[in-house]
Formats: sequence, structure tokens, C-alpha cells
Amino acid sequence: MTQPHDSQTPDATLEQRQFWLKALRAAARYRHPTTKRQHFCHEPLYRGHYVRRIVMLRKAIQAAVYPPEENDMNTQHMTSEDLAFNLANFYGTENWTRHALNKQMLYTDGVAYFAEHAGNGAHWFLDIVATELAPKAEQPGHEFMAIRLMVHPGGTASITADDGDGLELYKRGIQWTDCPSGTWSFYLTDNVLMLPTEY
Repeated sequence: MTQPHDSQTPDATLEQRQFWLKALRAAARYRHPTTKRQHFCHEPLYRGHYVRRIVMLRKAIQAAVYPPEENDMNTQHMTSEDLAFNLANFYGTENWTRHALNKQMLYTDGVAYFAEHAGNGAHWFLDIVATELAPKAEQPGHEFMAIRLMVHPGGTASITADDGDGLELYKRGIQWTDCPSGTWSFYLTDNVLMLPTEY
């Protein structure tokens, strides 16, 4: 395993590096909560759990090893390619989070990951879905929505939603966002916002 050390940060001590390696090796294994059978990160069904554990663990350890000001100076946003790769590894969900502005709407682990790691955070996108799209989804004939957040290289974006068959139900422009450029797709059905791979 390569040493989990960022070249842009100050050299960690040998003890800190050993702690990194031990923690990351532990995170590379996932124990199913029901069967208790141990799975490894290369198994496709469990890659989503591995990705979440690694990301959270790296953040926690870096915050403990390096001062906050050094963390802030070396923070880099996730690229479109990295974000798309990580999102593709979410299959199903273990947790459903209830949105604060719309208690009827839930969202999955994959959506929570996107909201946390897209640019400086894309919780504003969840707010728009919860307050503007979720109420529309309660109308007859709109039980399923295919939602797309299209982010352009200049930082402008648009949110569109259709019924899954191409009938447009919603469209809104966004003047600026720091989300990575690309088209980010979501499904809203039964008041649950999810990634297509989680459907």
C-alpha cells in the first residue's frame, strides 16, 4: 500500500504515518451488518461503503495530525472525474436522511456524499429539490422525477426535471456554483432523492 501522505503538507512523524497505514488497512474491509461476513473493497457491491469510510477517515486523521490553518491552505476540491467515479460506487443505501426544510423528503447516502463533496458543498441543491421539486412530485402523475444538475465550465448551472420519458416538469437557472462541471443525475421517487445507481 502506498503511503497515505500528501506531498503538499508538512512531513508527518513515523508514528503518525504508521497510524495512517493501520487505519486505512482497517477501513479497506467492510463487515456486513446483518451477515457479519467480511467483505473487501474490491467487491463491487461494497465499494460505496469503502469509499465513504476512506473519505471520512482521511478527513478525521488529517484534522488530528495537522493544524486547521494548514488543512485550509491545502484543501483541494474534488475533480469531476473523481466525484463521478466515487458516486458510481454507491449501490443502494444504508441510511436515509430527512431534509430539514421538508420533513417529507429523504435522501440517500450517495446524495449526501454528493452534497458534501461537490465543490464547497452542494446542500443548496438539496434545498431546491426539497422546497421546489418535492412538492411537485406529490402531484398525480409526477410520482417519479429524473433530475439533472448541469454545471458549465464557467460556473453557471441549470436544474431540470422530467417525468423519465422526456416531458419537462421543471427548469431553473443557477448564476454561479463551485460544483465540478458536468451533468449530475438524480431520481426523486416516493419522496426519496437518490442516485441512479441507488434506484
